[in-house]
Amino acid sequence: MSQGKDASQGLAPSPRPSLSQALCLLALASAVGCAPAPDEVRLKVYSWWSGVEGTPFDDVKTSFERTHPGIRVDNPADPNAPNQRDRVATELLAGASPSTFQVNIGADLLQWSKVTPLGEQSGNLLTSLTPRLQQTGINGQLPPDLLNALANPARPEQLLAVPLNVHQLNLVYFNRNRFKSKFKGRESFFSIDELCGTSPEPVDLQGEIVIGQDDDFSLLLLTLESVLPALTSATFYDRLLRGEVLETTGDSADDVRRAFKCVQHLSTFFKRDIDHVEWTDALDSVLAGNATFTVMGDWANAVFKGALDDGSVGMLPFPGSDSTFVFTSDTFPLPTKALHAPEAAEFLVYLAAAKTQTLFSDEKGSIPARLDAEIGAWLHGPRSAARARFADEKVTRVLATSGLFPPNYPRTELLARLRRMTARGAGESELNDAFSEFMAALPLLERWQQLLTGTAPAP
Repeated sequence: MSQGKDASQGLAPSPRPSLSQALCLLALASAVGCAPAPDEVRLKVYSWWSGVEGTPFDDVKTSFERTHPGIRVDNPADPNAPNQRDRVATELLAGASPSTFQVNIGADLLQWSKVTPLGEQSGNLLTSLTPRLQQTGINGQLPPDLLNALANPARPEQLLAVPLNVHQLNLVYFNRNRFKSKFKGRESFFSIDELCGTSPEPVDLQGEIVIGQDDDFSLLLLTLESVLPALTSATFYDRLLRGEVLETTGDSADDVRRAFKCVQHLSTFFKRDIDHVEWTDALDSVLAGNATFTVMGDWANAVFKGALDDGSVGMLPFPGSDSTFVFTSDTFPLPTKALHAPEAAEFLVYLAAAKTQTLFSDEKGSIPARLDAEIGAWLHGPRSAARARFADEKVTRVLATSGLFPPNYPRTELLARLRRMTARGAGESELNDAFSEFMAALPLLERWQQLLTGTAPAP
């Protein structure tokens, strides 16, 4: 998944074997014939892709290894993105960097251009990839929104990562047969007013909505990346999460509270007969026809591939947000102390190639980051509309929360309050708590942008 199941980013170290344990493991590997060839370089590449999500990246790795004999790509994938982020942070700050790692575009990436490792001066832990990327021609084939979110704010000419794809987040997936049987006579999906309960004729959606309430990002995606821009605008969403709107009272605050209230209203219709609902469980429920719809980013395409092809599952922008494209991109940087840096750079150049991006996105269900990369066979049809929307001048492109939240954003606290706000029987008090938690963190968003751009006031 592309947003990476966003949760708070800690720095808890992962358990590491002692030197004696490591030597024993190496001896054991040699004894059973698993030791690498003498001249073989093994790149350590961290990602959170596994299962269905991991297959496209595995195909890219296999293709790279086939054309680059002597280089192997080891991907100790962890589907728990917060755990993987912790592991990366531990190694980066300890100066024992992996070869490269998966990171969302924007803040998730740029945080590593503004860090203070212990014992070192504040600086950038990522190598500029501009010279290498120029060889691939990708620079001139990236939309401005991607280029801006990849660049070192202090030195805009420095691109800090290779963008492999683009994902859209503000999407609805619905089971067509269940929709037709439950809502006979309807020819169009629900409007934002119907979903929020503010239309003259309320719609009964009891048990028809399924959301991953037990993961670390589904409620955030629903609240901030879908409902908020639908009820306000893409511009308001972007300014708010960049810390340019700090009013805790007045019209702006009322707009935010209206979004939270809408989500609480929607939660009264959540399907609650599934225990411990993760985002994958929500997709399975829609696919099986046990719920009408869910809200999810287009990484769901990999799960719904067959159903999207035969039309049993439909996909559309979240109601009211047709002119908004909330996006993220899975990117891969080169740490300044990368393991096997020259070979890691070769791998990144390979990720930047148009054919590689087509191979990856055609199976992943995203769209290639490069404008000149072909849309693969499977992405033609309904999925090809995503690229058209991303390029449409009438559509406003805004970064997902992973691209705007600073590393110290209290995401865990906000998610806890969102869960309480959407629990069965929650009321005004829980709504106010979630709203207040979000509004109290707005100054952090402003300071983060100031830090990135070098405009922070002197202490």
